Amino acid sequence: MNAYQGFIKLSFVFWVLLGTNSSYAVSVFRVNSEAILFNKTPGGNIETYRNAIQSALDQCNAFPKNKIWDLGDRKATRKEWCNETHEQMIELAAQSNDFSELWEKSKNEFDWYQSIGDNGQGSVHYTGYYLPRLKAKRIPDTEFRYPIYSRPKELTQATIGGKLKWGYYNSEGVFGPYFSRYEVDWLGALQGRSLEIAYTNDFIKLFFVHIQGSGAVEIVNDAGETTESIFVNYDSQNGHTYVPIGRILKDEGVDSSQISMQGIVKFFEENPFEINRLIPLNPSFIFFREQKDGPFGAIAVKLTDEHSVAIDRTHYPLGSLALISTEIAEIKDGQVTGFQPWTRFVMSQDVGGAILGAGRVDIYFGHDDEAELTAGIQSHRGTMYFPVIRKKQN
Repeated sequence: MNAYQGFIKLSFVFWVLLGTNSSYAVSVFRVNSEAILFNKTPGGNIETYRNAIQSALDQCNAFPKNKIWDLGDRKATRKEWCNETHEQMIELAAQSNDFSELWEKSKNEFDWYQSIGDNGQGSVHYTGYYLPRLKAKRIPDTEFRYPIYSRPKELTQATIGGKLKWGYYNSEGVFGPYFSRYEVDWLGALQGRSLEIAYTNDFIKLFFVHIQGSGAVEIVNDAGETTESIFVNYDSQNGHTYVPIGRILKDEGVDSSQISMQGIVKFFEENPFEINRLIPLNPSFIFFREQKDGPFGAIAVKLTDEHSVAIDRTHYPLGSLALISTEIAEIKDGQVTGFQPWTRFVMSQDVGGAILGAGRVDIYFGHDDEAELTAGIQSHRGTMYFPVIRKKQN
């Protein structure tokens, strides 16, 4: 345990304690704001951030009133950790011209808690995601033949072993995982169910839409003209464990420096025969809902470029505000030229099948080419801090 961890007691957690007065133990320890160190002054568009927090505040009342943060040295009600913390941050942001000012104003207005990370010492592994773009048709043809599926009615959630899981009940009433990726994409387990939202012509890009959790889709006609623009946003998952294709390639001897999203796409372009072998090894499968706007995170709030993150909600509450510091790619003329320090005020608004544990966070970078490139190679360590409104003195 390092010096600043000794300020207040360490609080390890591994699940939400359910009950009528649920106490949500959070994977954090208390820190003095003066001990919070950045590799760079917080950045971003503060006006965008103000608007995003306001939207997030509107969702605070959607969280159960009886959910309480157990922070180790204090407990915080939903009103404190969500409503009042958001309101205070909105007020401070309105008084600030940039994030440097916001930090100076906010560091002494909140109690600050650091993520324990995956080593108990505060080290967090940051990856990235983005909004992929697809072309699709409503009616399949020989080119546009890969379906984007909506949720089957029998796919549901159940609490198994204290954890909320996706799956279905079989004919004997036993709950378990739904059809695997192989069963859906290779065996056609869902054909004839009228679950297809649309059909795309790019199987690999669709696979990455599954990984990213949402996509922007241009519906085109036979002349290739866009007739409609929609979003396919995450709805549900089949209950199978997510297996990263990159990890499989690494285990098979592929140079780890080549294992990024772009590297995997290139691998499949050069080795198309490997698609049928490797893709089914990730049995996890995502179902989508069609919407006119997006992308939306797990709390029905539209994601904000560089200010929304996905977390593991068994360790940190959805809706919480945070301050993160890591490194991201430095890009010039469409090429990665190195890596640079990067610090942002963010909102915990999403979840992901691969985002598991106290030391995993996924940063939403946006939808353009630079966001795709940045997200595809993002894999750096950093820190994460949560502000909670200070208790009012009686």
